[in-house]
Amino acid sequence: MKKLSKDQIQKIFLGGMLGIGGLYYYCYEMLAPLSLRETAATSEIADLSEKIKNAEAQITRTSKIKTGDVHQESASKAYEVMNAKIPNGSPAAWLPTKLTEFFKRQEIKKQNYRPLPEPLEREFPGFKTSLWVVELPSVEFLPLGKALAVLENQEALMQITSLQIDTTAKEADVHHAQLTISTLVKSEK
Repeated sequence: MKKLSKDQIQKIFLGGMLGIGGLYYYCYEMLAPLSLRETAATSEIADLSEKIKNAEAQITRTSKIKTGDVHQESASKAYEVMNAKIPNGSPAAWLPTKLTEFFKRQEIKKQNYRPLPEPLEREFPGFKTSLWVVELPSVEFLPLGKALAVLENQEALMQITSLQIDTTAKEADVHHAQLTISTLVKSEK
């Protein structure tokens, strides 16, 4: 056997050090981020599995209710009518215009609208309640009564929740009226 020279030993030692450095880089710098991503993905899969299981249970409950409910067909039709009657978008964009046109048809000329904060409770999934104060600064009593009756009869999704009528001292026939209207609007979520 031939003896290795000093130069050859240094080359072997340097090659070994490079091999160990390459192995270290591969194990800790390339595989470590992959193991972190694997841990995060496993956690996310567990969360999604739980959500899927809950969704499947909800679907099962919903289908059982639909098959066992004798009012399901009429409720579905009512839901479709509600969905068709309520415009999309914010009620600030369409409700004042709709009410202004209604009051003009009833020959009540001047109105002021102010939205109120929406209540926290939700009665119907996918819908929320919108409250509005409508001020009628100068209106006669008989046209007001007729207009309110027509409003509640034509607009089934609107409800007058409060009404206040103040008489003016100058004219007994002309009144200041303020009413609060509650209506269903589509949730934007």
